[in-house]
Amino acid sequence: MKKLFHIVLLAAILAVCFTSAPFAYASDIADEAELFSNDDNDAYIKIALIDTGVTDKHALMDPDKILTGRNYVFNNEDTEDRVGHGTYIASIIIGAEGIAAASEHAAIVPLVYYGISPSMPEGSMVTFMCSAIYDAIDVYGCRVINISAGIASDNRQLKAAVEYAESMGAVVVSAVGNANEKTPSAVYYPAAYESVIGVGAVDGEGKAAAFSQRNESVMIAAKGVNIPSVSLDDESDYMLVSGTSYSTAFVSALAADLLSQNGDLTPAQIRHIITATAKRSDEKKYDTKTGYGVIDKDAAMEYCLDMISKKALVFIDVREDSWYFEAIDNALSLGYMNGVKEDRFMPDACLTRAMTAAALQRKAGVGLYSADTRVFKDVPYEAWYKDAVSWAYNAGVVTGYAGGTFRPDAYITREDFCVMLYRLSGEEGVDDSFVMSFSDSAEISQYAYDAVKWAVSRRIINGTDKGEFKPKSYITRAQAAAMLTRG
Repeated sequence: MKKLFHIVLLAAILAVCFTSAPFAYASDIADEAELFSNDDNDAYIKIALIDTGVTDKHALMDPDKILTGRNYVFNNEDTEDRVGHGTYIASIIIGAEGIAAASEHAAIVPLVYYGISPSMPEGSMVTFMCSAIYDAIDVYGCRVINISAGIASDNRQLKAAVEYAESMGAVVVSAVGNANEKTPSAVYYPAAYESVIGVGAVDGEGKAAAFSQRNESVMIAAKGVNIPSVSLDDESDYMLVSGTSYSTAFVSALAADLLSQNGDLTPAQIRHIITATAKRSDEKKYDTKTGYGVIDKDAAMEYCLDMISKKALVFIDVREDSWYFEAIDNALSLGYMNGVKEDRFMPDACLTRAMTAAALQRKAGVGLYSADTRVFKDVPYEAWYKDAVSWAYNAGVVTGYAGGTFRPDAYITREDFCVMLYRLSGEEGVDDSFVMSFSDSAEISQYAYDAVKWAVSRRIINGTDKGEFKPKSYITRAQAAAMLTRG
């Protein structure tokens, strides 16, 4: 193994640390250090490395983990790295002889959007990058996209490409930039886009690196100071690099590992796992130096594994320390409720009458229920809730309104939800000696009184801290989950 050497910053080639120029790379700072070994693994998640290419000049990396890619600068399949930047990142992700792999499950697809070409205008780099994003998904089947560069202003073309990646289930990881010491106000894209994991750099003590940007584009942080990597230089096999570029390598590697454990994860769920398990040095949930904290691979992998037994963890808006976590988890496990979106439960949203009919049908254990005719004129035949509403009406669980309407999008009040659960239970009344002592008991509708009394006596619903029942208040999805699993 050759000794590491010091390298001088090549400002002309690397545009010096995400400067205010339209496009720039992260800087590379070399130093001497000891390197460590790694083990090989054949389980691959494809990571699109949208960068300067990859060259294993010294045959230190596993060739099976460097896949066929494309060069958008010269419009061919020549992905040789003439700059070095992409090779440094690739060697961090997949490892090399003497360098531990950040992910044992990742393979690199080099997509070259920047190279040494005096005739290439800067504007072309954005176009090449966007083409690479689309092809990473459509042509190469990548689930992770690593972009260790950025532009200093929002760009419609780039934003559309990033949004496409999100819609197709590919997570995008991008560096937030290294210009903090010279232009601290600079914000770089795509890292600043909401769906992108913007990565900042920390040193060996977990403190934000001096060069790392500090703004709301920082979602997470990872080590990015004196990172061992493979060098293209003839005099040395290895070098140490510093920059947010190399921090992204660790985050992309973690995303690949999460996908290797659960291939159904959405980009939003991956972001949630990584941010929810990050390490913080203080009690703040977020700051612009390190975002939600420094990535914790072991904690993230454990959280991902827990999703199998705790269904509520799938949803990015259901925190494990919330009062309703167990109730929602039980409602999901029992099949009573689903998410509003594949990665959102929306616990604080109000429950609609359509949602109620569906939840009660599932709680009743009724399988497929087909209604040949429309019961209510405002329940379209093609509506997802049509059969549930028809079942609930025919079972005597729900009723409609004057004029033959159901009002599927109307919210359910606390007393009305009690009524529907009471009807579903089939029980008849509660002992008259049971007394409700709510200060607003007089506000409970006469038709709902027995149902409320039943629900309270069965401890299906409680009053407020102020001793009120709030019969006309709307019930939330989290509250409904709790009631469904208690009754």
